[in-house]
Amino acid sequence: MTAPAAVQQILFDALAGQSGGAGQLVDLRQVRCPVFVVAGAEDYIAPALCVKALLDHVGTEDKTYLELPGGHISLIAGRSASRHCWPRVAGWLAERAP
Repeated sequence: MTAPAAVQQILFDALAGQSGGAGQLVDLRQVRCPVFVVAGAEDYIAPALCVKALLDHVGTEDKTYLELPGGHISLIAGRSASRHCWPRVAGWLAERAP
């Protein structure tokens, strides 16, 4: 199995409640904290559609999806990350700060 396929399988298993760390099942419906998911449009390790699907399964009402140009690493560490990704993350966090 290739690395992207393995990552997709882990996500699919988690969504189905069939995997988890240390032998624990993952029940994403129990996630009640705010969730912010950022996907790279050219990410072949964690494809945007798979990343976005996570939001359909978490229990929180406060969930945000953002898709930006870039791949798996360039999204957060590339030349444009400081202009496109991190300001959006910081803004989302600031809106929820006490």
